[in-house]
Amino acid sequence: MDGNGQPLDQGARALWEGDSNRNKSTILIVDDEPLNLKVLGALLQPHYRVRAVSSGKRALEAVFTAPRPDLILLDIMMPEMDGYEVLRRLQDNPESKNIPVIFVTALQDEEQEVMGFELGAVDYIHKPIRLAIALSRIRAQLDAKAARDMLRRNNSRLADAVAEGAHALEQTQLQLLQSEKMAAMGQLSAGIAHEINNPIGYVDANLGCLGGYLEEIFSIITAYERIAAVPENAELFEAVAVLRQSLNYDYLKQDVGDLLVECRDGIARVRKIVQDLRNFSHVGENAWQWVDIHEGLESTLNIVWHELKVHVVRKQYGQYGRRWRASGRRAWAGTGSRTKTNRRSAGSLRTVRRWGRTRGAPASVG
Repeated sequence: MDGNGQPLDQGARALWEGDSNRNKSTILIVDDEPLNLKVLGALLQPHYRVRAVSSGKRALEAVFTAPRPDLILLDIMMPEMDGYEVLRRLQDNPESKNIPVIFVTALQDEEQEVMGFELGAVDYIHKPIRLAIALSRIRAQLDAKAARDMLRRNNSRLADAVAEGAHALEQTQLQLLQSEKMAAMGQLSAGIAHEINNPIGYVDANLGCLGGYLEEIFSIITAYERIAAVPENAELFEAVAVLRQSLNYDYLKQDVGDLLVECRDGIARVRKIVQDLRNFSHVGENAWQWVDIHEGLESTLNIVWHELKVHVVRKQYGQYGRRWRASGRRAWAGTGSRTKTNRRSAGSLRTVRRWGRTRGAPASVG
């Protein structure tokens, strides 16, 4: 039966049967006439979830209670609050402005119809209701709303994907920047190592020669002392003894040797740091190489020793570094060293000052 109590025609029946195969949408009917609510509700209920209210005020409340409507059939001529005012308030609220509203009215005034569209109505159903047309318009608006909802969801997912992509790109850029910084630091380390290595080599060689010269000088002095010790040279021997005591010769002879040893030790320390810097940088070496983990840790910790020397640190290496070659694993020589140094410099090497147990790293220095 249609809204006038007439049997459904074939077109309307086909529309109803098509709607019955879909997931039921919720339709809110707003009309101050109970008979209109009953008749329209009875026609739509087999195919949609139907809610009905008799005033504009109740309609504004029903919009925000579950199940929320997918479409509103709104009468225009109602007491207290007409359909135009209800539509204005629905459009003013972001939570309800996207719900399509179809005016159901007996008015035929063109200006009022235009005003309804300008306020945000999506369509009109005129009384007396022709069911086939009404169902067609309802279904068209529900389809349009479903398409809009899907578009909003897709846009939201797309926005999330774009945001994730932008975040990933930002992280990649930061990683590239960090890699460039580390590469620049490696090149700087290699340059410093090269500049230091040559003069250190000269100093080391010269200290070696100086040690040899001093030994020869001391041997000559010893020979002179033997000559002065001959009884015939007693006066000379006494003069030499006085000079020797005034110069504190025995201390000077011992201290010169100690100074040379300390200088050679310092040079060896500097050369070790230079070698570690060279191993650390590996400038231009991009091929896979076998590496010794223990050696990498030792060289890295040697470079950052100035940060660790106030601590008591224990080495607790395992056998992993020795089996690295046999395990078939490979690494970029130098990358790991720079990573370890970067982490330590950032403070991730946490040490206990009093007891010296290293945490956060597989090995430590002591």
